[in-house]
Amino acid sequence: MKLCYISTDYVFDGQSSRPYNEYDNTDPQSVYGKSKRAGELLLQSLCSSYFIVRTSWVYGKYGNNFVKTMLKLAQDRDSLKVVSDQVGAPTYTRDLALFLLNLIETEAYGIYHASNTGTCSWFEFAQAIFEERGDSNSTLALYDC
Repeated sequence: MKLCYISTDYVFDGQSSRPYNEYDNTDPQSVYGKSKRAGELLLQSLCSSYFIVRTSWVYGKYGNNFVKTMLKLAQDRDSLKVVSDQVGAPTYTRDLALFLLNLIETEAYGIYHASNTGTCSWFEFAQAIFEERGDSNSTLALYDC
């Protein structure tokens, strides 16, 4: 039996200045990251035909996500504060789904990192959201924590 487990970049400590690869040591800092890492380890102990797919900053048409949050907040506010000190790789749900569908048709079992190309800060992501929407009325004020 094949199993595919969707995991997260939160299995790492977030301190690296470069993107993590599948062979980097994990060091989750949050309960969420620790629980996802525990799921990875359990899957590896129970099954030899597995795919562990770590992804990040998932957004799309359905469900709650950063894009929807920014657009909703912009309806009620003249300005938004968005952090610039956290960097990640936004991942579009349709692209992730296509990757997963193609992957599970193979027998190339193991751990994968799947996100869209490139990285940005949350602030840069918010800027791109409003640029894509063509919204010149929203002013983003940078909040750096």
